[in-house]
Parts: sequence; structure tokens; C-alpha cells
Amino acid sequence: MQVFETPAQYTFDLDGLQAIRLKTVIGGDYPLGDEAERRITFGVRMDAAQVRYLTVIEPFEKENSVHSVFAPSADELIVILKDGREQRLYFSGMEEEGGAATVRMEEWKEGVLLRKERTGCN
Repeated sequence: MQVFETPAQYTFDLDGLQAIRLKTVIGGDYPLGDEAERRITFGVRMDAAQVRYLTVIEPFEKENSVHSVFAPSADELIVILKDGREQRLYFSGMEEEGGAATVRMEEWKEGVLLRKERTGCN
């Protein structure tokens, strides 16, 4: 398995092209392995200067536990589990050049904070 230390980055130099629009398609092969039971196409249309893509992967053997996932903002993701727990993920430092990206996770149930975690990259 090859491990990459830095994220992929695409840069498009549009100087001198008098461009009014840039349309791109990004594809990938993830997760690896037999994809016969998986949807293998994904499309997004966006009109923005920046976008973020986040994939929520739920490993399970017999029954899944995720009820729903939504993003109230570019810096927040909420995962609602079938048992009533709510996992809130907060992202910061994502746009800073050479900055330290951090992720904070809180798990709630019925208005009570059950646990929290924080991680960061330097």
C-alpha cells in the first residue's frame, strides 16, 4: 500500500485565457475492491470559487447505524445515528496555506454531551 503524506491539489492557470467559466470532473476509485454492489457514479455541479468534498464511510457487517448525514456549513458535518446519537464534526484551518487543519468531534444524545475528541495536523 502506498501512503501519501500530502493531499492532492489541482491548480488551473487561467491567466490570459479570458475564461468566464471552468468546468471540471474529478473521478476516483474508492473504496477499493469489488464494487458490484456499490453505486459507482457520483456527480456534483457547483458554482463557487471553492468547494469541499467529504466522504463518510460506515464500516459494518450486518446492520448499518447511520440514519442521516448533512452539512449545515462548509465547516460542520452532522451524522445522526439510528440509536439517537448525533456526531458533530467541526473543521478549521482548511483554507490556510501551510496552516494546521484541525477536526473537533462531539457526540450528543438527547442534549447531553457524551464525549468529544480533537485532532490536528501541523
